[in-house]
Amino acid sequence: MFARQHRDSRLRAGREEEACSQPSRPGSSRAQTSHLLAAHRTAGRPFTAGGVRSFVREEGAGPPVVFIHGMLGASFAYRKLLPGLARRGIRAITWDLPGFGFTDRPRDFDYSWAGLGRFSVDAVDALRLDRFHLVVHDVGGPIGFELAAARPAQVLSLTLPGRGRRSLTAGAGCLGRRRPRDGPGYLRGESP
Repeated sequence: MFARQHRDSRLRAGREEEACSQPSRPGSSRAQTSHLLAAHRTAGRPFTAGGVRSFVREEGAGPPVVFIHGMLGASFAYRKLLPGLARRGIRAITWDLPGFGFTDRPRDFDYSWAGLGRFSVDAVDALRLDRFHLVVHDVGGPIGFELAAARPAQVLSLTLPGRGRRSLTAGAGCLGRRRPRDGPGYLRGESP
C-alpha cells in the first residue's frame, strides 16, 4: 500500500513539475495568475522593517486601517478590499509578513507569533503610523494581539472577522486592560 501511494505521489509530482516547466499560454490560469501578481506588485511598494525587506500596499486617505493576513496568505488577499475602502475615505494598509508574499525569508528570523508581532511593530514605525484600526485574520490574530499589546495607545480598535455574524470588534478602551471583563459592553470598549 505504502509503495503504491509513494509511486502515485511521485507521478503527481512529475506531472506538476512538467506543467510548471511549460511556458504559460495567454488565457491560461498560469498566465492569469502571473498577471494578477504583477498588477499587485505594481500597486504596492517595498519597505524595510526590523531589517527585513517587505512589501506594503496602501490606498486611500483618512483614518488608517491595518490588515494583517493569516498563514498561507499575503497582502494579496486584501487586494479587492482596499479600493472600496479608499473610496469611502479610509486609508487601507496591508503588508506581507516575513516569509510570505513579496518579503524576504531570512533564515535567522523568529517566525513565531511573537517574532511576527515584533516585525509588525517595526512595520508600524517604518510606515509612520500613529493611531490606526487593526483588522486581523486567521493566525494574523495572535500576531495582531502582539502588536496591540506592544502599542495599545496606537490601536484604536481590533477587529477579528468571522464567518457570518461572528465578527468581533474591540474598542481601544479594552486593549490596555490586563484582564478581560465579562459582558458585551467590554467588547464595545465601554468602561465597567
